[in-house]
Amino acid sequence: MKKSADGNIEAADKIVWEHGRRNFRLRERRLLPIVCPVSGNTEVAGIGIFSCSVEETKKIMDGDPGVEAGIFFYEVYSCRGFPGDKLP
Repeated sequence: MKKSADGNIEAADKIVWEHGRRNFRLRERRLLPIVCPVSGNTEVAGIGIFSCSVEETKKIMDGDPGVEAGIFFYEVYSCRGFPGDKLP
């Protein structure tokens, strides 16, 4: 985990906690139905599948506490699934 801008890991932990709570609220609202934390030796911390436009997704992510604090960075890609795709 990256430290917060002032180097305070405790502050960064609180921000990451709020990031997670926010993801649960987005899931309840059906805007972020799939959240996949990524483990291993990678710069990617997670993948989220949003159910809204690219523009709305950027707006949502710009308001993420982890993004605002510089802990997380994001990229947005438009994609489609096949009819009937779902998790088992």
